[in-house]
Amino acid sequence: MTHRIAVSARTAPEPSEEDGGAAEATAAEESSAALASEDTGIGDLDAAADTETAGDAEAAGARTASRSVLRMLLRPGRSAVGAALIVVVLAGLSAAAITLGLAHRASDRVGDQDLAVLSAARQGVVNLISPSAKDPTASANRIAADATGQWLAEFRAVKDKFVGAIDESKTDSTGEILGAGIEHHNPDGSTTVLVTAVSKVSNSTGAKDDPRTWRLRVDVVDEATGYKLSKVEVVP
Repeated sequence: MTHRIAVSARTAPEPSEEDGGAAEATAAEESSAALASEDTGIGDLDAAADTETAGDAEAAGARTASRSVLRMLLRPGRSAVGAALIVVVLAGLSAAAITLGLAHRASDRVGDQDLAVLSAARQGVVNLISPSAKDPTASANRIAADATGQWLAEFRAVKDKFVGAIDESKTDSTGEILGAGIEHHNPDGSTTVLVTAVSKVSNSTGAKDDPRTWRLRVDVVDEATGYKLSKVEVVP
């Protein structure tokens, strides 16, 4: 049986209607510009993934999703106001989701395995969105330690470039989970989890604790060494 639960964290202050409208327009324009540009280390990351990870159309799509995650980690800081607005929206969704989750649990308790899966997904995402130029190699090792299968292969292919890009851009990021919920259990034994999070990013391009929002879909598998992330993708 599929369980759907969510856990909420604190919300950010709600901006005014006037600021909200301007922030939405700014966020949309800057998001398009960010995805269209090549930031520090991104070109090398893409090239490394294309060269070292072979596969069919499905694998190519997975590589694109993975590079989207890495690109978001490394792109220069954008509008803090626009990002803050998204945080408010995501936190609101998380609050609504927890209400539904509590109602669901009233008739069907969450098993210990699901709680362990959610904990692994949350910790894996926190490690992923919290790289530090103080020790970029340790940051990369934490990401790899949480990974297995497809995601581990994809990250290993760009790990050295990732470390170099974090060091060169002097990126320091601290992540916080806003909410997490199980989307579905898969026939192969993995569990798909949706995670919303926010990170505060500082880097050499001028970002100073700029908020960056995340909505990720991750697959979690149970291995002998513990629960690991086998797939990571950005949810539009």
